[in-house]
Amino acid sequence: MRGFPKRKSMVDSDHNTLKISTQIELLSIPRSSFYYVPVGESEQNLEIMRFLDEQFMSVPFYGALLLTALLQIVGYPVIVKRVRRLMKLVNWQTIFRESKT
Repeated sequence: MRGFPKRKSMVDSDHNTLKISTQIELLSIPRSSFYYVPVGESEQNLEIMRFLDEQFMSVPFYGALLLTALLQIVGYPVIVKRVRRLMKLVNWQTIFRESKT
């Protein structure tokens, strides 16, 4: 398929008479969504996520602030916003007592 993603199976990039842009227009698909190829996580983010996985097994009650401090001590240049985003990707939910109101 000439380097185009295969996820849009209704568009045939090898079609003889219809160009890709014409096919996309006929199907009412935005061109940006057809050519968009998602970018994966960086190698450093994958290392941090592995580290978060290991920490979750030993200390599941650590929150984003403690994990940020721990990662900074280990040597990763992170901020709380990045740690929260990676925690969401790993599906980390801190274990804590809920308030009984």
